[in-house]
Amino acid sequence: MTEVRVQTSKNRSLWATNYWKCLFDSLCRKGSRHDPRREYPDLKEHLEHLIEERAGRFHPRIGTALCEHDDDKVRVIRMTRVAKGKEEIAFAPAWQPITSSWTRIESPFFGTPGDSKYEAQSKSNQEVLGKRIEQDRDIRSLGLSFTLSQFRKDRDLDNLYDGLVKLFNKLYPKINELLLVKETPRPEQGEVLGVLSDVRSQVVAKVVAINS
Repeated sequence: MTEVRVQTSKNRSLWATNYWKCLFDSLCRKGSRHDPRREYPDLKEHLEHLIEERAGRFHPRIGTALCEHDDDKVRVIRMTRVAKGKEEIAFAPAWQPITSSWTRIESPFFGTPGDSKYEAQSKSNQEVLGKRIEQDRDIRSLGLSFTLSQFRKDRDLDNLYDGLVKLFNKLYPKINELLLVKETPRPEQGEVLGVLSDVRSQVVAKVVAINS
């Protein structure tokens, strides 16, 4: 299981809807149809050592952290906005933060983009969350933990967040740091979202830099 850390100098929303899909696809076995070096120009220098084009798709280079794995193996994503010139992509063994004290909200299942059933559930989940979580527009860091049910197919962590990102971008427009965690699946029906509105107070990042 792997942790991916991305330090980006991207302007505006740290995580716009579907914005990072190409990046995570290109770092994992199945690859991406689109060239991430074009999609993320501030990360181009770092991606040169991580991806290559094969048969019209952009795949991770042999020997990189996720070259033999699909992106459901990514258990932790740390996304941070940094000054230009400080960008980085790094991998580490997934270190699971302790999330038991986070606000916990249960739903029938998490929605993901691309299917009407799952998008309808995402909308319902956002309505519930909007009534339960802190409404401070000055929040700068956010942590979310996703606990899926073992009775359902595993889901990619970036897709799980994409199903909720519109709500969080609306509530917290100043987010500069984001921690996403996929927990061990629970042995019952229903899925649980944990929310922490100040990641820095409880979480210390552990990063191992990529091979250059």
